[in-house]
Amino acid sequence: KFGSVPYTDAVLTVAESESISRTARETVKGNVVRMLEDAIGDLPESYPAGERGRITSGAAKMILAKVHLFDGDWAEVKRLTQEIMDSRVYSLTGSYADVFNIDNEYNSEVILDVQYSPVLREWSMRVHGRLLQHCSYPGTCGQLHYAERKKDF
Repeated sequence: KFGSVPYTDAVLTVAESESISRTARETVKGNVVRMLEDAIGDLPESYPAGERGRITSGAAKMILAKVHLFDGDWAEVKRLTQEIMDSRVYSLTGSYADVFNIDNEYNSEVILDVQYSPVLREWSMRVHGRLLQHCSYPGTCGQLHYAERKKDF
């Protein structure tokens, strides 16, 4: 468990950020819990395949359950995780080994994952200020970028 931390819900200038004071842990946690609870009702249970990686109501519940887990609020953890399981959006795979099979990347156990896209990363787009080849499929794009970078260095 962490204690007081610098916290704000406003955009700060650099000068303002240098003098921000600590906020009590309970205030920060209360704000996080409130924001997650507000979001759960506004978020869908799922998105189309082309929008993977966006936050769903199940993902927000999972994060909220984790907040309560760190506080030892077992009743709230149980309630939230039971809601996730009862939604039938997620389920366990047939075998534990399947979780690590690349062919099962978007398996039924995944509640939230971050989509990697090299074309969205600034470091993979420019070498010495020059725009590298744009590619939409990450499987081959990384090899082309690496070869291009290697040649320039």
